[in-house]
Amino acid sequence: MGEVPAEVLLETLDQHQPSGSGTYGLTDVTRHMVTNKDEDPKETSVAPLVIFGAENVLFERMSMLKDAILDPENSPFFTSKRAELFDVSSKNPILNKSFNEVMVFWSRIVICKVLAKYKGLEEVKELLDVGGGMGIILHNIVRAYPHIRGINFDLPHVIAEAPFKKAILHDCDDETCNKVLRNCYKALPEEGKLLVVEILAPQNSNNDEDLIENAVVSEFYVMFLNLKERTAEQYDELARAGGFAETKFFHIWDGLHVMEFLKKKKSN
Repeated sequence: MGEVPAEVLLETLDQHQPSGSGTYGLTDVTRHMVTNKDEDPKETSVAPLVIFGAENVLFERMSMLKDAILDPENSPFFTSKRAELFDVSSKNPILNKSFNEVMVFWSRIVICKVLAKYKGLEEVKELLDVGGGMGIILHNIVRAYPHIRGINFDLPHVIAEAPFKKAILHDCDDETCNKVLRNCYKALPEEGKLLVVEILAPQNSNNDEDLIENAVVSEFYVMFLNLKERTAEQYDELARAGGFAETKFFHIWDGLHVMEFLKKKKSN
């Protein structure tokens, strides 16, 4: 069988855009792989996500998926490594860098959506970002609301290596969540509130797209980490168990929500 010219192969795969001059250009797919030098969240490259998904250390746990389903206490990653992803990445600079970069990718998308729709930060004077890495989320918030005094908080190996931001409560079981929320409640002033950004699991949804999206996200997390996705009702129960008086939900984008856990119920 003879060789197939590259141009013919690319046209067959519908990835080639003939220009008449014999040059090649970016397709709609590859255009999203280009690293942007500015901070525009709308132009964020998906390259970090692709690179992270190709890490060898992640492929090794694929064969452990069955064992993790039979033993739901452990994720496939833990089953193959006897440690969770966060612990392994803290000792593996290459994996840590890749993981942090994919978290920055997600953070830029999230903060763009949040700032466009959520207006609850207008009244905030001081904001502590728990698990904020080197401050991607906080940087964008303070830039949009210069009156806010921002405090960034994360682990040493995260801050030392690269920007890092992850959702917090879905990383934890109910017992750990209760401990975190109780500590937050104690630290907040009387009129304070805790802001939580998470993807909510649909509750009795008749929307196939919602169910499919949630299933894909949940399976992704299950393969990498031993996480727990929750419904709005379950988050409200966690908040009240932590001492909070009221929970408010603000839909941002698809399953993504901002939740306000209020220490003191506001009067109408």
